[in-house]
Amino acid sequence: MREEATLTTRTKTKTLLDLLGEFARLNDEKAGFGGTLPPEKEARWSELKGLYDLLMAEASLHDRMTSRRFERSDIQEQLGSHDRLRVPAELDMIVRHEGNYLSMKAVNISRGGLFVTSDELYPVGSRLTVMIANTGRGHEAVFEAESEVVWVSDGRDAGFPRGMGIRFDGSRESIQRQLDRFVIDTLEKRLQCIDTSLLPPDFIEKENLDL
Repeated sequence: MREEATLTTRTKTKTLLDLLGEFARLNDEKAGFGGTLPPEKEARWSELKGLYDLLMAEASLHDRMTSRRFERSDIQEQLGSHDRLRVPAELDMIVRHEGNYLSMKAVNISRGGLFVTSDELYPVGSRLTVMIANTGRGHEAVFEAESEVVWVSDGRDAGFPRGMGIRFDGSRESIQRQLDRFVIDTLEKRLQCIDTSLLPPDFIEKENLDL
């Protein structure tokens, strides 16, 4: 009986959504540990981060569906509760700060916040009002959200352009629903349109991926 259970565990297939769910959970755990996981989990996080980066890369997408289709409800269940899972965005927005209005562009977005590129940088802790075109399918053409600057990039780090990380207060359910839709819509498209031929064969075999 034990041998059969071991064999079943060893041969159990996974999907890309299973791996992204695992990455999302490790990503939240990593933030809870102050950015560093125990060595074994850190190595796994790095491995799955490579998969996530591939999924988010525009160059990895095909116009036609190249992977299996996942139901929105399954994506929501696996990934919808993780505030730190960011997806690419190209969203023009207006930011109000102390009576001044500036145009900025969001380059990635999550359920909890976004990163904007901007020449103008505000100190961490600054309170902002963000006005952005509706990212979902709601009836509001534009939504406003109170937010706070939580980190700043001066552009010297090659990994980040000049801009700010902004966290939403999350006090309005309608805003949360729109952000949920945007994240899930993006993940749904990328999961079904990723060019799976770009995945290393040894990775597919090791994970026993069902593509």
